Amino acid sequence: VFALKQRKVPGSKLILNSLWGSHCQRRRGWKRLDAPDGTPDDIEGDILAVEVGARGQVTAVFEPMSEGLSRFKGQHPRFGPFIVGAGRAKVADLMAPVADRVVRCATDGFVLRGTERPPHLEALLGDGLGCVKREKEGNATVHHVNKVTWA
Repeated sequence: VFALKQRKVPGSKLILNSLWGSHCQRRRGWKRLDAPDGTPDDIEGDILAVEVGARGQVTAVFEPMSEGLSRFKGQHPRFGPFIVGAGRAKVADLMAPVADRVVRCATDGFVLRGTERPPHLEALLGDGLGCVKREKEGNATVHHVNKVTWA
């Protein structure tokens, strides 16, 4: 299916997303906490985040933990780590030639120090599967592992 996506065959990206979603996606639940019955006391599971919406609504995102309920939506979640691992290996291979300039590395990308554009990355720029996408360019401040701000 990856080869089809690279050739931009219509529907191939939807197939890849569907395979991930149907087999590897974790179950999630949402509960409004600002509603009249909005208390986290009756949530059966682990609260992953509390989000505040644009209009001030407060929502808890949780992973349900009911008896007999799988943590995943699909029957074959075991191949998820292999898909993620393949992507991380590709990012590591792209970082290797410029490892001395890497100031932050995430699951699917990295931040480089300096203004020089590495030729091996420039050659891979594009929108297709396996291509490199330049999301931001400019002065970045890495505050800690989960926070980077751009000027």
